[in-house]
Amino acid sequence: MELVGFDEEHLVENIVFDNVVLDGKKVEAKQVTSNEFVKNVQFK
Repeated sequence: MELVGFDEEHLVENIVFDNVVLDGKKVEAKQVTSNEFVKNVQFK
């Protein structure tokens, strides 16, 4: 999974992934890549 913000004025921020399943397994932070415009992402 990849999260990409565009720039400082178009961020991806304050996201919570709660019980998200991908290919039958719960998604963990180590499975996600992001750029410098992604902030405050949580996995529960």
